[in-house]
Order: sequence, then C-alpha cells, then structure tokens
Amino acid sequence: MEQASPERPQLLQFQTFSSTVNATFWHELAQRKLERYKLSEEPVGIVGSYCCSAASASSAQLASAFMLDDASFVESATNAADAADAADPAALLATPPRWGQVAADGTLHNANTLDGLQRLDKRRLFDQLAAQMWHEIESGAALAAPERLVRFVLVSYADLKAFKFYYWFAWPALAAEPPLSVSRPPCALHQHFTAAEIEELSAGWAACAGLAFVAGLRRRAAAGTAGPLSLGPLSAAAALWAAAGDSDERLVGLIDPGTQPQSPGWPARNLLLLIARQFPGLRTVTLVCWRDMPNAPLDASRSRVFAGVLLPTDAVQMTMPKAFGWEANHQGQYAPRMVSLASSMQPQRLAASAVELNLQLIRWRLLPSLDLAKVSGTRCLLLGAGTLGCNVARALMAWGVRHITLVDSGRVSFSNPVRQPLFHFADCLDGGKPKALAAADELKAIFPGMQAQGVELHIAMPGHPVSPGLLDQTRASVARLEALIAEHDAVFLLLDSREARWLPTLIAASHGKLVINAALGFDTLLVMRHGVNHSPSQPSQPSQPASAGTTAVAPDSTGLGCYFCNDVVAPQNSLQDRSLDQQCTVTRPGLSAMCSALAVEMLVSLLHHPLGVHAPADVACDISQTPEHEFGLIPHSIRGFLTHFTNLLVVGHAFDRCTACSRTVVELYRRDGFDFVLKAFNNPTYLEDVTGITDVKKELADISWEPDDDTDFDL
Repeated sequence: MEQASPERPQLLQFQTFSSTVNATFWHELAQRKLERYKLSEEPVGIVGSYCCSAASASSAQLASAFMLDDASFVESATNAADAADAADPAALLATPPRWGQVAADGTLHNANTLDGLQRLDKRRLFDQLAAQMWHEIESGAALAAPERLVRFVLVSYADLKAFKFYYWFAWPALAAEPPLSVSRPPCALHQHFTAAEIEELSAGWAACAGLAFVAGLRRRAAAGTAGPLSLGPLSAAAALWAAAGDSDERLVGLIDPGTQPQSPGWPARNLLLLIARQFPGLRTVTLVCWRDMPNAPLDASRSRVFAGVLLPTDAVQMTMPKAFGWEANHQGQYAPRMVSLASSMQPQRLAASAVELNLQLIRWRLLPSLDLAKVSGTRCLLLGAGTLGCNVARALMAWGVRHITLVDSGRVSFSNPVRQPLFHFADCLDGGKPKALAAADELKAIFPGMQAQGVELHIAMPGHPVSPGLLDQTRASVARLEALIAEHDAVFLLLDSREARWLPTLIAASHGKLVINAALGFDTLLVMRHGVNHSPSQPSQPSQPASAGTTAVAPDSTGLGCYFCNDVVAPQNSLQDRSLDQQCTVTRPGLSAMCSALAVEMLVSLLHHPLGVHAPADVACDISQTPEHEFGLIPHSIRGFLTHFTNLLVVGHAFDRCTACSRTVVELYRRDGFDFVLKAFNNPTYLEDVTGITDVKKELADISWEPDDDTDFDL
C-alpha cells in the first residue's frame, strides 16, 4: 500500500464488526420464544457490547468482535421504542461494563418462520435506524450521547425443533462525502506521542471513567515541541478546542475494537462524521484508537494513531448520506448466518459450552498463548482428598482440567464439610462415605463433563512396619500407586504427614513425573515442584547457583530438589504419641485455598513454558519488572507467611544423599522394586544407611570440637 502524504492522501478504511454470539443468548431466546413471545413478532430491545481489542500482532487479521449473551435481553427495554429512548445502553446491563467494554443498544426482530425472515423488510428496518442516527449526528445530540453512534439491528428465526438459529446483524455506518482520508501513515502511540503524553492520555481517559468516545487537545510550544495535553468527554470538544491555535492538535479518541493496524474500528466512521458535521470549519483531526487495557505498568503498544484525518469541507450542507453495515456470512455473502445448537442446547452440553467460553475469553485478550487443549488433556493425580485435595481439584476444574483422580483412605467426618468444599453433611452419615469416591462424585455433579474417579488406597510409609499379615495388601497398594502415577501427567502431594509423601516422591522420580507438593502449617504454607532429575530423556546434571541480575538458577529444572532434599534424616513415624491438636489439621481456614491456588497456578504456568517441567527456577524480582514468561515467574518453591501476608520464592538444590530422589535410591527402587521399599518401611535407619547419611553422621560425631591448647580464642 502506498504511503499517505499531504500531497497524496489515502482513503481511510474501517474494519467492520464480526458478531460473536454466546450459546447462552440462543438458549435465552428459545426460552423466551416458548414462554413469553410465542407468536409475537414485535421488536425486542437488546444490548450488545464490544471491547478494546488489545490484539497482538499475530491476530491482526481477526475481525473485531461484537458480543451478545443471555444478559443482552434487557427487562426494562421490552420494545424497540424503550430501547431507543434509553440515554445510555450501559445503564440497561445487569452488570456494569468494565473499563474497555462498550455497551450498544439494538433491536431484535425474530420471525416465526424462515419464510417470514426472508420476507421481512430488512432494508426498511436498516434505513429507519440509519435515519435516526443521522438525525442525532445532524442535530448534535450525539455529542452529548456519543454511545448512540453505535447501534444495531438483529433479524433472526429460531427453529426450536431442530435447534437451529438463523440471524443477520447490521451496524449502520454513514458514509461521508467525499470519503474520509488520511494524510499521514497510521502509527503506534509511542511514535506520535511522548511517554509522558501517553501517561496523560491514559490518566485522562481514566478520569473520564473510561468513556467510549473522548475529545482532546495537544498544545504545541513556541518551538514546535509538544505542550500540555487535555482530554475530556466528547461533549466538551467545543470548549477544549475553542482556544486552540493553528499549530495545536485536535484529538478525538475512542475505545477501539479494531485489530488491523492500518484501519480504525467500525465505530470511528460515525464518530468522524459527527465531528465533521458539528465543526464545519475544522479541516483535520487526529484520531486516537485506544486498544489497550489501562494496566500498570502501562502498555499502549497495540493502540493506533491516525494523524491528519481530512474531514469533508462541506459537511454542514450534507444531506442524509448513504449507509452501510450489513454483516457478510461465513461464505462472504450478504445473507443470514446459521448456527446449530442441537447438541449444546442440552443442559450438560450447554454447561460445557459456557465453561469453555469462560476460558476462551482469557485467551482472547489476556493470555493469547493459553493452550486450553494442553490444560484439558493433562491427567492429574491428587494424593489426598482432604482440605488441600478438595481445593486443588476445584481450581484444576476451573482451569479446564478434565481428568482428575483422587486417592485417599479416609472417610468423610462431620468436621470436614465446612473446610473441604467437595463434601456435604449427608456424606458424613453412617460412618462417612469414602473421601476419594465422594470427592470424585461431587466433581462430576458440579460439572458433568469431568472425568473424575476416586481410589481408596492406603499409602505405605517409612517408619511404619508392615506385619506379615499385611504384606500382600501392602505389595498390592504399592503396585496400584505406581500404576496410578505412571498413568498420570502430574502428581499433587496433598497428604497429612511427611512420611506419607516419601513413596509417591520416589515412584514419581523413577518415572520422571512432575510432582507438585503442597503443605500447610498453622499460618504458613509451602508449594514446591520437584526437580525432574531422572527422566530418561533428561539426564541428571548438577545445578548452578544464580548469578547477579538473573532470575533463573539453572538452565532447566534438573538439579532442583524435592520435598526431602533438605533433610539429613530419613522420614520417620510422625503419627505416634500425638495429642488431639496434633492429630487434626489445625490451620488458619483461608490458608488451604491460598496454598491450593498457588499449586494449580504453578502447574498451569509450567504447562505453558517452552521447557515444560524442565523450566528454570525463577527467583523474586521487582514488581515493576515484566517477567519473561507470559504466565509470570515460575519458582521452585513458594513459602508463604500469612502473619505477614508475604510469599518468599526459594530455590533448593537436589541433595545427592536424598532419601527420596537421589540417584542411589531411584536406582535401587528400579532394580529391587517392592523389596527395596519394604526395607524402608520396616527399618527406620535403612534409607540413611544406603544413601550414606549414616556415615556422614558418624563422621560428624567423631569430629573433636575441643580447641587446641594454643588457641587465641576465649571460649
């Protein structure tokens, strides 16, 4: 495309809307058709919305979305006249729009038959709305209520027998004569404004409560440099521009749904025509298309500036111009679209669609790289179905994980339901339901799309001797645990005691599985990912200390420690001789949800790192620094202190004599299997003996700490 210049201006093209209709909208329409509208074909007032695009460069070809859902049916706007009289469509929404979301009112015309939809005088409906919008532009009413610049018509037919919906959108846009053009190439904000001015723009927009349309003035100093920048509602344009000099720059801005760098979004067309009509002496304006969220630190890299927009010189004499705005279907034809919801209109399928949409919205703008298929396909094994297990399962389900297996040997007690959100009072009756089974059933009751199973299984522990009568049962439980770990992609250690975590840590290390450990104190928490040091595809390497100014301590997670790497003793029986407060999980009630959330967020972040489970361990950095990874820092361990509302990111290296993950014990387990772990169960010193910890202790005990006779120190 040839570059625009004052001598050779280019026509300004606008990116059209693309309708994005949530399945809940059609479900609501079906219910209303059956229960309220029946054979009526009276127009119905509805409200749609669009957002600032915040689109990345990779999505530059995506059309800007105009959205409808079940909340689009506004109870107070029972007919088209009511909708037309609403001063602000945002006021009709059940939930106030967030910053960057713009509400737009419209009218739904739903025909009783497909033939009726075809016979509907669509041109008349479109022309009537366009004429009303032109009247508001011509009279200046749109300056006071600029949200009226974006309105729409939706014609439809609902085939409730086949659950097929035919629909056609139109957003009238009035064409200026001569066509609008621009004398300078479009550019990013930072190419046109200084950093300070961009901050002023953002602050000014925030002061205007995030209005969809604004006016501004950029004054220039005597030397031609930029001076103060002012921003206000569009209705204040005349006052802002009244004292403007010839060199000052008049600005008009909008929350822009457009995604194409060379074209403003559809709402800009009517906005510029309004400015041309109401300010006939104005020849040029600068159009600011705001496409970013006002996050801190501010990133305005997606927003665009169209400087030198040339306005029609005779707009004051302009009569009703031509209008455009019907949406083309998926084949590029100007005809209705059709969507079939035969399967998703069932409640279970509708729930699945709604859940998926919620996650898809994250990917649209906030996390474009979110791989929902990877998250959904991750098979998670939760060892422990108590307070941590229930909260971890809920968070995994919210992220879209669909395959969850819970393992526990306990039963639901009367103290559990208030702290463990997958249980109810009825689960405690008659001795209590098995925790793992009850939790899995509740997950499927919450969302039928879950593939959840519960497994009643006792996990054998070091320091807890196995009697001859329990030998076969213990052998079977170890084999079952190993099979479960091998079948899953991620293992969460959520067990009550320290020694209960030893066997799964060992088995997972042997299979090269990701382990995320979560543990609670009264007011402290620990979330840790174990280093994957023995995967066949990732040979063990020593870790390296972090250098100054870096965030990673190793080229990958090889060399990161496990839960037991800081110990110089083997895990022992911690359950004997415990008082009542030591037998129960005594912790601040909110701590479990915090700990569980951190554990699940660590998993999702690891899934999206290029190195996966071998991602480097990040350490804390200043909050003003932007992490390299889109999902943020990925630490080795998080130690939380609720007394100070503080988390510390701690790195622990693998211990070559670790009783759970060192090469010695992993190789012994791979070679001897159950015979090896049985020795660890029955002999409290066996693990220390085979790892060399016993020798280290002996050497330390033999060291003489008495000072020499000629020492200069006064002890």
